[in-house]
Amino acid sequence: MRNIVFLNLINTTPVLISGESVSRSILDFTSRLPEVEKIIPIASDIEQIKSFFHREMDDFILLEDNRQDLLLKALADSSSGFNHCFYYYGDTPLLDIE
Repeated sequence: MRNIVFLNLINTTPVLISGESVSRSILDFTSRLPEVEKIIPIASDIEQIKSFFHREMDDFILLEDNRQDLLLKALADSSSGFNHCFYYYGDTPLLDIE
């Protein structure tokens, strides 16, 4: 089974919850999802991606306009060949793998 994660960073700001950054919490959660081959951030500019991941990313989606039609097209194009897609917002701190 091939799985992909899309992480929408548009209109998010890094925050701390109980001393842990939301980005770290989301990345820890994502790493425990079954058979994830790729994590693709979605952002309005490359700086959002760098501030969330604290590093360069090879695969990402940049949307100049926060439009649903552009987002859906980008998701469809990037998820071709994958069995399941997970989609999260970059400020979603209360994810539970169970």
